[in-house]
Amino acid sequence: MEAHHIQKIIALLESEDEKNIPVGLRLMESLRLGQEVLAQLHGENLLPQAVLQDATSKVTLYFENQQISLQSRKTYLEFYDKLSNMMRTFSNDIGLSQRIFNLINTGFFIFAGKLAIQESSMLQILNHSIHHYVLFGLKTSWATAMDFHKHIKALTADQAPQTNQNSLIRWHDLASFCHAPLFYQLSPQSDALVHFDLLLKVKSN
Repeated sequence: MEAHHIQKIIALLESEDEKNIPVGLRLMESLRLGQEVLAQLHGENLLPQAVLQDATSKVTLYFENQQISLQSRKTYLEFYDKLSNMMRTFSNDIGLSQRIFNLINTGFFIFAGKLAIQESSMLQILNHSIHHYVLFGLKTSWATAMDFHKHIKALTADQAPQTNQNSLIRWHDLASFCHAPLFYQLSPQSDALVHFDLLLKVKSN
């Protein structure tokens, strides 16, 4: 019976109709199945803790309490200047620096570009062993997080999502700078907000 409830909740959370998401959240809360649902929702896409624990952070950028979108040119230019200045001193490997820059620049519009006022984003460049990662952390709505989840699920299954065909182009742009699978994790904050953390491994060449 528990497995049936878990699948029903996941179906509501992944529904094309965003009105079903709060219904799924209430059911998950009332049945106290949060951990079980999130474990199955992620599938294989759990953050590799060894990377997060052992990596050193090269840079952290935060964007809080402001609308970040393609229309908010001033916010993006401030971000672009910070990123450009940081990348000048990041690495002697120009090719690696350019891939990290392109990955962050593209990811900024995919993730931070969807945020509403009072939501926030963070990104870190992580150095682990000989590899580099970019970690995007968003505090966002369940609807936005589930939209990202569905697109990642479709990418890793090599299927096109049924909705938001525009977003898929951006995902493929992003995939040209990083390895699949895309590791991510959802951590509920409230009925309205969720932490969505995405770890991308930068391609070495």
